[in-house]
Amino acid sequence: MIPNCGKQLCFSDCFPDQREWQKHGVNEVNGVMERSGITKCSRLLRMTWFEVLEIHGSRRGIRVDQTHASLLLDFGLSVYHNRREAGFLFYEGEGKSGDQIPSKGNLGLLECLELARPVLVLERLKPGVWRSAGEHLVLGVEYLKLEAQQRMVFVFKLQPLALSEE
Repeated sequence: MIPNCGKQLCFSDCFPDQREWQKHGVNEVNGVMERSGITKCSRLLRMTWFEVLEIHGSRRGIRVDQTHASLLLDFGLSVYHNRREAGFLFYEGEGKSGDQIPSKGNLGLLECLELARPVLVLERLKPGVWRSAGEHLVLGVEYLKLEAQQRMVFVFKLQPLALSEE
């Protein structure tokens, strides 16, 4: 066990294949991840936007295709009203104005729900600073009216994969 980790997921949880670590400039040294000459607990590993873009492969918030499922998340740094509650993530779907529709990204998350396919969550902590929040399962979705904006939005309920396996 790596000391001072808390319950967040490790980089190694997201990328179990060590070749992926090296692709992203990460090496394991005595159970601790090392990157850019700075040794950090892997659970505190920070990424730049360019590293996130290399992993996520899109500037859009949701990417789901035949080989990849990931989403970009923040809390209070964008127009989306995402929240963390009782160990779950509540992720507002794709579409900044008007009623959200089952567009490419929203449709992709609906398919992940139907197929129980894990989604990698990449969280923006502040501008230019990101971390992997690990893989999550989409447990459910609601189509809710945001009264203040007078529009309908998808709100996806996600659970960390590590918790769903316990």
